[in-house]
Amino acid sequence: MTPDTPPPIDVAAARAATAATATMAHFNNAGASLPSDATLEAVIGYLRREAEIGGYRTVGERTDDLQRPRDEAARMIGADPAEIALQTGASEAWWRAFTAVPIGPGTTIVAGRSEFITGAAGLAWARERGAEVVLCPDNEHGEIDLDAAAELIDETVDLVCLTWIPTSGGLVQPAAEIGRLAAEAGAVYLLDACQAAGQKVIDVDELRCDFLTFTSRKYVRGPRGAGALYVRSSRLDELTTPVFVDGYSSEWADPLTITPKPGAARFEFGETSKAAVVGFGNALAEANQLGLDAIEQTVTTQAAALRDGLRSIPGVAVHDRGREQSGIVTFSVEGHEPAAVASHLHTVDVTVSVCPDRQAVWDLRARGLGDVLRASVHYYNDDTDLERLLAGVRAL
Repeated sequence: MTPDTPPPIDVAAARAATAATATMAHFNNAGASLPSDATLEAVIGYLRREAEIGGYRTVGERTDDLQRPRDEAARMIGADPAEIALQTGASEAWWRAFTAVPIGPGTTIVAGRSEFITGAAGLAWARERGAEVVLCPDNEHGEIDLDAAAELIDETVDLVCLTWIPTSGGLVQPAAEIGRLAAEAGAVYLLDACQAAGQKVIDVDELRCDFLTFTSRKYVRGPRGAGALYVRSSRLDELTTPVFVDGYSSEWADPLTITPKPGAARFEFGETSKAAVVGFGNALAEANQLGLDAIEQTVTTQAAALRDGLRSIPGVAVHDRGREQSGIVTFSVEGHEPAAVASHLHTVDVTVSVCPDRQAVWDLRARGLGDVLRASVHYYNDDTDLERLLAGVRAL
């Protein structure tokens, strides 16, 4: 093992700590991963304590556990905990970031073509308010074209939006290179890391992003209903006052003045599922302990093996693009609707998902594709899982 090689993940131990892996092969980690038994118990234990002493007393008693996701999220992405706002998920985080940038007539936004429907809706909202929205073309590998981006992203651009890993394929966008262009132009850079967090090494300073959004339920392996928004502290003075605030995110300074809290806390509501927050913190801590470099290597290797296995089956087409690819594998089976294939696989306890073309119109429809099957691997998937999936597809 070379000094630069991360220690391998003990896959058997990860499976032993995740009860459901004993009975099913779960390949919907880009939708919602399986939580570890410890994360599950963290959520249930918190709910149990709320039932015993009440919600408000439990908050006072579990202050450290409720702070933990901010600390662990900051550790995961190389930020300060004060730059982390807890959210209900990635879509809330994205909208809070997007609407914090002054948008109106004269605003120019550059975005990639791999945006999720949330981003597409935000860009449509910006157009309605007079902003100019420019979609950067892709190169021959399906990535955002860096030469075209260098021409488009100049001092007239106010905001750059990019989805690092799209929902509709294994493509990994050159996020750091786009960050460099945005920083040189002085534009705000909003990076959707929803599918990246938990499977890739993340350093917000290397990425040079001003906002980064992600969720608990995907590759982080936390519960649904939690997520995080990173806000670069040096950008705060340039942002608009949040439209939605409450008693946690603002102060009622005098009868006519509401003042947002300092730091990223201004983007956070106090009323969240505290149990989900505690589970999120445990899942983040587990990922950090394993090491994102080791996770990324394991996930990337398993996904490559799955692509090779699928390509060896007659009638199966793999649709992933990009010179760098992630743990998401998209494919189709000739003569079979994606939903029917997914249902067939579920009968043999193999879980995959279907990515509808309506969630990635600029990507899938532009490639002449409709809905596609999506199998997303994680570090607790082993060779037995992969063979179960491949055998299920061969049976068709």
